[in-house]
Amino acid sequence: MPFLVIDGITVPVSTSGAQVLPPERIGSSARTFDGSLRTTIRFEKRGWKFRTPPRPVADWSALEAAVAFGAFVDCSGDALGGTVTCEVTVSDADLIPVPGGFRKALTLTLREI
Repeated sequence: MPFLVIDGITVPVSTSGAQVLPPERIGSSARTFDGSLRTTIRFEKRGWKFRTPPRPVADWSALEAAVAFGAFVDCSGDALGGTVTCEVTVSDADLIPVPGGFRKALTLTLREI
């Protein structure tokens, strides 16, 4: 199984470019007057951040179109441990000049829905 697949597109990931984000908790926790903990947390949602290696700019157009406007897409691969529906955002895009043009490296943030 590939390391990361977003909406059917296999996404290469830099060797040091994968990070698991702290879980997003749905609900809250608070201390009562006597010091005991009360919680209304019902769910935890996972998140990941991936950095891609520089690739030709055209290589990323299909991926950027698939995740535009916060669309929910199926994400899978060994990095996620199965298939997860995610909101994917391009949080950073670097254009790197090379002889004959540019290459683009993306930072992708995935949030489980």
